[in-house]
Amino acid sequence: IKIMPIIKNDLKTSNLSQKDIEDTKITNLKLEKNIEKISNTPSMGIVLLAWLIDVFIILISFVVVLTFLALAFDSSLFGHPKIIQYNDTIIFFSISFILFYLIYFSMFDIVSSPGKSLFNIRVMSLDGKNIKMKNAFLRSFITVISGIAFFLPLLMDFHGKLSDTKLEK
Repeated sequence: IKIMPIIKNDLKTSNLSQKDIEDTKITNLKLEKNIEKISNTPSMGIVLLAWLIDVFIILISFVVVLTFLALAFDSSLFGHPKIIQYNDTIIFFSISFILFYLIYFSMFDIVSSPGKSLFNIRVMSLDGKNIKMKNAFLRSFITVISGIAFFLPLLMDFHGKLSDTKLEK
């Protein structure tokens, strides 16, 4: 299809064949859809900032819950050195944080997490509908797993493609 710089109103008055006019209309529709798609996609910087805000909220919640648990069981956050080894404590904190992360994003991404809400971003299914809990969980699980690869899969939107979701403004 040829891309012809013709304004819609000029199509009727130009000396183009009917096929060229139809091709131009199709091209214009495709361009309009692509422009609309690009304008509804948030920038990577905004998405990263929203994610950092959400991770900060998770971290604060995590520390508050662990502090209350430590106070409830009358122990320090790092346990008793003779009973719990330092490596075990690190593993416990890591697994606990991952669980907090999965629960947080599985619940909040159905509507919009607080970080995403600040920037008017939503996670939607590819067909433009609200996502389900399984899509939100899969998306957050893939995000956690991508940490093994230094979060590089996130740059290629693997979590979106594998969970059939996308971010929209």
